[in-house]
Amino acid sequence: MIINCKCGKYQFDVKKSELGTGNREVQCGICNLKWIHGNKLNSKNFYFSRVLFFFVIFFGLSIIALDYFQIFIITNIPSFQTYYLAKEQLIINIGQFYHLVKEVLILNIGPYLK
Repeated sequence: MIINCKCGKYQFDVKKSELGTGNREVQCGICNLKWIHGNKLNSKNFYFSRVLFFFVIFFGLSIIALDYFQIFIITNIPSFQTYYLAKEQLIINIGQFYHLVKEVLILNIGPYLK
């Protein structure tokens, strides 16, 4: 396998087994320049992270829009009222869980922190 130095002037013939399958730091034997050889971004992971990012943004904007137009939506689509009730209950449950965990941690771990 031929790899090119980052300076662009030199090429080296290297065995694939010496480079491995992932990223590896290599150094030019002539100009001593160091760089990472390999896939800088794993294309599948990069694609997945971009899709996940846009999904989270879209999901968040959808929830914001549903909250902003809550009265209009409930008036025109009464079946959406269950969504808002479920969301309120979820928020209450998260708050109760937070306080429960905080109490348990303070009671069980608090004495050891002093």
